[in-house]
Amino acid sequence: MNFETLLKYLKTLPFYQHLSPSEMELLQRHTTIMNYKKNTVIYSNSVECLGVILLLKGCLRTYMLFEQGKDITLYRLNPGDTCILSASCVLHNITFDVTIEAEQDSTALLLNAGMFQKLMRSNIYVENFSYKTTIDKFSNVMWTMEQITTGTRKDYYCSTKKEL
Repeated sequence: MNFETLLKYLKTLPFYQHLSPSEMELLQRHTTIMNYKKNTVIYSNSVECLGVILLLKGCLRTYMLFEQGKDITLYRLNPGDTCILSASCVLHNITFDVTIEAEQDSTALLLNAGMFQKLMRSNIYVENFSYKTTIDKFSNVMWTMEQITTGTRKDYYCSTKKEL
């Protein structure tokens, strides 16, 4: 993927237009295009703070893994979705571990965690984006918990898969 394509995707971030020229340059320099093969664990508690993921293609599953070997899907990322929990080190008071796995071959932009934290500290729009994204995902997690506790949860799949 060339620089123009990278820039095209970065411009889709809601805070991009509110960055200073130096912040734009910092974001561009510290964003990497990543390709993940199906079934690859992208992030877990054994991995250092990865960074913010902007999914371009494929599907990523975010779940909690328990000591008994059981897991619970919290949410899935589809193209256009952003994951902040993969950069939980930049968020205060995140006290649980998640695992993120590619359910399909996937392509994503990876925004370096340290750079993102620096932008959060200097730009209110980036900070707002991170909290809004976190709240949106938290809403998904709460829906999942409600479905589990009421016994009505049916596993859900990437938007490209059909329900069983």
